[in-house]
Amino acid sequence: MTNQDLILEVLKRYPEGLDDDQLSQLSGVAPRQQVNQICRRLEANGVIAREAGVALGKIVNRLDPGIPSKLPAMSPPSLAIVPGVPLVTEDDVKRAIRDHLVEDGWTVKVNWGGQRGIDIRAVRGDRVLDIEAKGEVPSHQQMGNYFLNALGELLQRMDSPGKEYGLALPRNARYVGLANRLPLWVKQHLKLQFFFVERDQDGFAVHPEGH
Repeated sequence: MTNQDLILEVLKRYPEGLDDDQLSQLSGVAPRQQVNQICRRLEANGVIAREAGVALGKIVNRLDPGIPSKLPAMSPPSLAIVPGVPLVTEDDVKRAIRDHLVEDGWTVKVNWGGQRGIDIRAVRGDRVLDIEAKGEVPSHQQMGNYFLNALGELLQRMDSPGKEYGLALPRNARYVGLANRLPLWVKQHLKLQFFFVERDQDGFAVHPEGH
């Protein structure tokens, strides 16, 4: 999913419009100047409107009411946290990842709740995959802290060049944006994979994004 897709997904959930700073925070796209450039391009293509908001000096970005049919194809699930929709907990994430990996032929051990050790260890043949998992909370700042904590915990457990490593997270704009901001070189050299979990009609769906 591109930064443009993330921005459009957030705007779909806020029809009243958001300024560049708000969009950057909610989508995870940074710096703010990149959000500004993307929004200017979308405005030039007739996808969004940019107009003066209530706050002095703030330009607000919003989807044109007649635009939805012109939007590029995207994943149907929302990447924004929606009031009233249950948050995806850490154990929800672990359960979904366990089921996904077992179906793919892995033998999986999960540490539930606050148990010590790696959250998920999966073994298939001579491959070993260690995964740290985090859940969803209403605070974007706290999710940023969770992301950095999970990454730090995973780095401390990287004890073998033969292993593979992953982060398992709810699929929302904040986590996806933070993952996208990690340099590709880092992901490749750490053998770092991302697994994004979201609710669907059957329970939970897993979207693996390996690097």
